[in-house]
Order: sequence, then C-alpha cells, then structure tokens
Amino acid sequence: MIAQLTRFASVGLFATLLHVLVAMLVRNLLSLDVQASNFAGFLAAVSVSYFGHAEMTFKATGSHQQQMVRFGLLAVLGLLLSSGITYVICEVMDTSFVVAMAIVAVVVPSVTFLVSKYWVFAGDQSKVVYKDWIGVLFAIAFAGLYFAVYKDRPINHDTAWYLVATRNWLSGAQLYVDIVEVNPPLNFYLTVPVVFLAEWLSMSETNAQYLTLSILMAFSLVWVWNLLQQYSELDWGRQFLMLIAAAVAMAVPAVSSSGQREHLMVIFTMPYLFGHIVMQGAGTGKESVGRAAFAAIGICIKPHFVLIPIALTITEMFLKRSLKPVVSASNVTLFAIGGVYLVAAATLHPEYFTEILPIATSVYGAYRFNDATVIRLVVPAIPLLFLAASVLAVLYGRGRMAALPFAAVLAGCVIYFVQWTGFGYQAVPIHAFAIVGFMWLILQARLNWLLASVSALGLVACVSLAFQKGFYRNDLTESFLSILSAETPEPRIMVFSSSLAPSFPLVLEADAVWTSRYPALWLVPGAANGLRVENCEANSERCAKLNKIQSRTRTEIVDDFVGNSPNFLVFDNTPPFVFQPFNFIEFLEKDQRFTEAMNRYVVIEQDSRFTFWGLR
Repeated sequence: MIAQLTRFASVGLFATLLHVLVAMLVRNLLSLDVQASNFAGFLAAVSVSYFGHAEMTFKATGSHQQQMVRFGLLAVLGLLLSSGITYVICEVMDTSFVVAMAIVAVVVPSVTFLVSKYWVFAGDQSKVVYKDWIGVLFAIAFAGLYFAVYKDRPINHDTAWYLVATRNWLSGAQLYVDIVEVNPPLNFYLTVPVVFLAEWLSMSETNAQYLTLSILMAFSLVWVWNLLQQYSELDWGRQFLMLIAAAVAMAVPAVSSSGQREHLMVIFTMPYLFGHIVMQGAGTGKESVGRAAFAAIGICIKPHFVLIPIALTITEMFLKRSLKPVVSASNVTLFAIGGVYLVAAATLHPEYFTEILPIATSVYGAYRFNDATVIRLVVPAIPLLFLAASVLAVLYGRGRMAALPFAAVLAGCVIYFVQWTGFGYQAVPIHAFAIVGFMWLILQARLNWLLASVSALGLVACVSLAFQKGFYRNDLTESFLSILSAETPEPRIMVFSSSLAPSFPLVLEADAVWTSRYPALWLVPGAANGLRVENCEANSERCAKLNKIQSRTRTEIVDDFVGNSPNFLVFDNTPPFVFQPFNFIEFLEKDQRFTEAMNRYVVIEQDSRFTFWGLR
C-alpha cells in the first residue's frame, strides 16, 4: 500500500500541475471566462489521472469502459466533497479559507485513494473489496469513536505540559534555555502539528491532541489491516479479530495517559510489530523500510525504546539461525533515521547535550517513587502469564507465533525496569504488546485448550487492569480552578512544586499564561536529597556540584518570577520526591530579589498542602 500511495501522490501532483497549466493557457490564449477555463483544466487533469492511476498506481486489469464510468463518478464526488467542505468550514463555521483548503487537501485525496483502490480499479473482486472496506471503515470508525469519547476530557499533566511548552516555543521561547525539559526534543516536534491544528480548527489544544491521536490510530490500523490480509493462515474473521486487538492495544492501556510518549510509541510501532509477526522475512523488502521508518518516529522519542527492535532482531536471529536480521533493510532504516535524528538534535539543540544532560545525570534519579511502587505498578502477573502461554506455544509447535510478540513484551518490561521510577504510563507498552500477543495465540489454528485458556486469561487481565485506571482525573485542577477564577480574571501562573500535577492541565483549563521555564522544579529533589545524605567532608566535589545546581535553579526561578510578573502563585508545602521537609519560600529567599518581589503578594487561601498567593 505504501508504494501505491507514493505512485498515487505522484500522479495526483502531475495532474494538479496540468490542471493549473491548461486552465491558464486556455484563459490567456482563448480568452474564456474563469469557470470555463477551470473546467478545461479539470477535464485534462481527470483524463491524465485516470490513465495514470489505471496503468501506474493500481495496475488495473479490468474493463476501461466500466472503470472510466466509475472514475468519472469519483471525480464528481471529489468536486462535490471539496465544495461541501469549503462551504461548511467557511460559511457555517465562519473559519478561514486556509483552514478549508488544508482539510480539503487531506480529505479529498484520502477518499479518492480509498475509493479508487477498493471500487474504481478493483475489477470484479467484489467480495474481497467489501472485506477490505470493512477493515478500513473499522479503523476510521474506531478513530472517530476514540475522539468522541475523549473530546473535552482533561488530558494528563505530562502531555498538557508539552502542549503549553510547544506553544511557548513556537512563540519564540528557546528550547532547553527558556524551556528547561529533561526529555529530548522529538516530542516537542511531534506536538507542533497539534498546536497548528488547534489554531486552524479553532479548537482547544487538548481536543487537537485527541484528534491527532485519532488520525494516527486510523492510519496505523489501516496499515495493520493491510498486513493481516497478507497472512493466509488466518481466515478473514480471525484477521478482523486481530485488527480489533490492535485497536484495543493502542487505546485501552493508555486510557489514563493519552498522548504520553509510551502511547505514541505504541501507535507508531504497531505496523512494525505486525510486520514481524505476520510476514516471513519481515526485515527485508521495500515495505519493511516504510514500516521501520514509521516506527522510528516512535522509537526515537525515548532512547530506551531502541530495546524493542533489538529484542525483535535477536528473536529473528534465533528463529532463523542466522545473523542476517542484524543488517536487514528494516534495521538499516532504523539506524539511519536514528543517526540523522541525533545529529539534528545536537545541531539544533546543543544545550540539551551540554547543559541539560549533565545536570539530569546528577539529580534526575530522585524523580521517582519508592521501589515497592515500581514493582507493584508493573503487575508481574501479565508478563508471567504471557511467558506461560509462550512456553506452551513452543511445546505445541507454535513457537514462532508466540516468540515475536513476547519479545516485544519482554522489551517493554526491560524498558520499564531500566527507568525504575514507578510511573504507571511507562507500563503501557507491556500491556499493549501483551494484548496483541495473547490474541495472536488464541486465534492460531490447532491450539490446545490449555494454551487458549492461559492466553484468554492474560488478555482479560490486561484489558481489565487498564480499565481499572479509568480516565485521567486531576482533583488539584478542579480545586485550583475555583480559587483562580474568583481571584484572577487574566491568570499568569507560577507553581512552585516538584510535580507537574498542580500545574497542568490547570494552565490549559484556565487558558492561562505559564510564567516559568520549568514544567516542575525537577532539579530540587535530587539536589536536596543528595546534600542531605552526602558526606560533604569526604566528597566535597559532589556537594559542590549539588550546591551549584541548587544555586542555578534558584537564580532561574527568581529570574522568571521577577521578569514574567505572575499574578497567581501556588507553593507546594510538601513537594513529592523530597525526602525531608522542604520550604520553597525559604529556599528562594536566599535571593534578595525574591523577597522584594513577594511584598507585592498576599495569601488568598491555604490548605493542608498548598498555599495560594495573589497580587495585593
């Protein structure tokens, strides 16, 4: 399908240029009116498009008489669709013509490609066409359902931070200087289309994020469906059940963490994983390059994610008794894209490598929950059940069917434990890949009832555990909003906490200005905890480094506080991840500028954890 899409785009681009050229020539040479000139260009473009798509894009073998009639009807449909979209966007919704054209540029070619592939040039294979359509329509319907369910719901604080920070970045803030973030830059770049989409469609950035996720899911699911149809050992019904499992894997484990980095990685890598599972020699061929390139976007979000292709490659080597998978086209593509990304990141954002990483290696280890929480949240029963199912699969001669999805689950476990923080969203890949693996085992032919039972139990466990988390909820946001709306009509917020939860999605919900360069004061716990336990007489160099980090943090916070003039302050009196009582006001009062600036504020409310200040 990727090759067809490329050919389709090439023919479409040529036809568009021909349309414009013919229309201009007719207008200038024959002096026809604009509508007649445009219609002449339209006829020329339609003629070229038909023969280009019939001979090059879809290599159709059907009757030209039948196909030309269908293509003519499709051309009229495209004209009506573009006109209808333009009318709704510009007249009904009173939005700009640029937005209408952007939507037309996406929707009309997409509809044209699908209708051309599955109807115009499908020949007489009507049964196959209808079955193909069901999978595509399911992917679109599932994406629409996902957006409908999540629309207007608050988004998790990590993703909310990226929305706010990317907006600030696009407004002129310098990444890793004016925005101090510990994670590498790709997620900011992936958030740029969301911010633009929100502006173009005049919707909230939260809803734009959900819409973007829905579109990515639909694209990924259509790709998975195309791969499943090439696997002859599963009948059509089982292929469709596997598609449903892929959809559930993309959505359910991340029910409370939509848009998180792990969630994005799962969406981007799903076709890549299915390519390994259902295709023989998944790492070779042109199509594997496309799957690897798409997966590389998700894998590059976090360096830990590289363990997934490593695990799949090792498994392929074991199954094939060969070293060839190491240098497969798929791995070469991943390596090349990863290398280009590293070079680009170092060139465009050198501060991340020279400033952020050295500090993060010194203090970020404190930014985690206790060991018991880390172990409990991963739910060891899931990988253990999958291991049991995989062993049974090997015993019953279905080793290959279980080995590859289990390799992805195992990689997800290693990724989770390597980070060792206890944040629940980091377990999303484990549950997502396990859902795919369990369903894959259940649907295999000649399954033993014991294998099916263990796999079904694991599948139910994965889905039910995810649903138990429920949708994201932030009680702090709800309580803060009531205080904020009563005190500050045009909020400019600064929150002094080592957690993101008090700050986001409060900023989005209140349509406020975030006045700090930090998402949360993530440097404080590591430095404060380190100075508390370190023997400074024996290790003066380490203490000097921690004191320097504290001093830098204090200076930058006060710079933002004085320079950006927030009118609503929140102080976290019991900041998480700090092992001792910590008072931010006492910490900041060592800078005289802070003390002088605080004279302009007064306490407006206080609870057991937070103190709220407003301008006098």
